[in-house]
Amino acid sequence: MCFIISNSVFSQQDFNISINLNNVDSVTLFQSNLTENELIIVTRDTNLFFDTTLSNLFHVIYNKKKHYFYLNNATNLSLSIINNDSVFFSGENADFSFFLNEYFAMQNQIKSLFDQSNLDLFEVSLYNLISNDFVSFFQTHKFYEKFSPYCRKFFKNFLELEYFNAIGHYLINYQKDTNALIPSYRDIQTDLLDLHIFKKAVNNTSFYNVNVFQNYIYNSIILFSIYNQKYQFNQEYQNFHAFSVHVLDFLNMYVPKDIWIGFVNYYLHKFWNVLDDHTCFYFSSYLNNHGFQSEITDLMFKDFYDRKKVANVQNDENEKNTFSPFFMESISGDQSSLNQFKGKFLYVDIWASWCGPCRKQFPHAEKLKRKFTKRQLKKLEFIYISIDNDKEKWKESINLLGLRGHHFISPSNESNSASKYFEISSIPRYILINKDGEVIDNNAKRPSDKSLFNDLLNLVK
Repeated sequence: MCFIISNSVFSQQDFNISINLNNVDSVTLFQSNLTENELIIVTRDTNLFFDTTLSNLFHVIYNKKKHYFYLNNATNLSLSIINNDSVFFSGENADFSFFLNEYFAMQNQIKSLFDQSNLDLFEVSLYNLISNDFVSFFQTHKFYEKFSPYCRKFFKNFLELEYFNAIGHYLINYQKDTNALIPSYRDIQTDLLDLHIFKKAVNNTSFYNVNVFQNYIYNSIILFSIYNQKYQFNQEYQNFHAFSVHVLDFLNMYVPKDIWIGFVNYYLHKFWNVLDDHTCFYFSSYLNNHGFQSEITDLMFKDFYDRKKVANVQNDENEKNTFSPFFMESISGDQSSLNQFKGKFLYVDIWASWCGPCRKQFPHAEKLKRKFTKRQLKKLEFIYISIDNDKEKWKESINLLGLRGHHFISPSNESNSASKYFEISSIPRYILINKDGEVIDNNAKRPSDKSLFNDLLNLVK
């Protein structure tokens, strides 16, 4: 949902944030840290009221950078664009908002720990990082004495969520069997998650719209279900259907209904290519039988009924299932997968309609294609995957640029986007994949590099 504030001044008797653009065209405000479809585009100075019942954490995007701020219903914070370059906060909780931006700049330290191959070493390193480094940074910060009791409590709870979210992420993504969709119950240690803490956290409504909370809760639901059902990957589809049914039972037993829709959306997108219509119908009926209106569930599941099946969990034991599911949609709206191109070499172009350097490479790509014979092109496919969040702009760009090739979109705001899967931090990015579906170069040469032709030619000879 998008709101555009363009009146000369929009004011309310009660407001908790003032926006001063200082002649800047616009800024984009997000009402939570994750759901980027709930945004407000502000084009004029204005006063706004944000309900902080489900989240105290918000952010504004300016100059392609996120600037976080803390609000509650009773405070009055001022956000100003300074010198057409930076964001400045003043008023209540401005000091804490300043601190939050410094903290989020440090979060890559958590990501770096995921390279640990030993769970115990990972947990110890994570605990030390959070309990020592992050807590010390918080308590010795120059503005610490100015933080309100509410701010201090918020950050204490936030760090606890950071810890358990990282544990859950490690457990669900670092299974021993790389062919498995999810880890076997023998590979996880749910004692690290702590069901008692989960049951306490899941009822903390003040974090419901914060991404670290959502990721922690959603992954924990899957992990606890794995353990309770004693799930083991055995390559039979019905096994995963039975597991999905058990997930709903866990949801009904421990999770408030306010979280159900968000979780089911997450689950559908995470496992979209292995959930059949029967499982989706079961989910939809289950939600309807528990009080959710069919208008809501029909909208959730419309993209999953009758969709093209592009992956099969019944892989041969000797076949490498190298592509973990990530969301990818064709121009016609069908959900797709790179698995459909197995047997050919793929030159994948990750781009976006707003990316100038991406556009500059397209003429070079067209020249490159014309160098190959028809026989050679039968062995090689040029794949374009856009990370645009706006599908209409993506389609307009394809028509405008006259791009030939296979076109797909994987919006960057999807929880399982291609950019997250391939760990892409900047575009354009080029990826080379062999006939077996294995990535052989995660940062391949650009089309403008004249040596790329010979590299590709050697593959398709």
